[in-house]
Amino acid sequence: MDTIKKYYELQERNDKPKNTPKNNKDKIQKAIKLYKDGLTQKEIAQKLDVTEQTVLRWLKPIKKRIKIAQKNTELLHEKINNLLNENAPISEVQKVINTLEKYRLLL
Repeated sequence: MDTIKKYYELQERNDKPKNTPKNNKDKIQKAIKLYKDGLTQKEIAQKLDVTEQTVLRWLKPIKKRIKIAQKNTELLHEKINNLLNENAPISEVQKVINTLEKYRLLL
């Protein structure tokens, strides 16, 4: 009886769709979007039917990029304020603003 039960359990597992790289890529992209939308790792894991550990692994690289972009954004805001206080030419301020926009795209 146990052998038959194990057979059906194995058969059931084999019938489930595999986590192929394509499926993972789609889920990773969804996880990143959900994270940027403000969901927690736990909420993302529940929505995508994966473990929190998996979400953490997927988001680790993007979190690092977001942190760097946020820091650079802060520095650029400071630079703009300094240029404005020094009455710098508008072309210099515009260059910094253009750079700032690039970092905002990463967020």
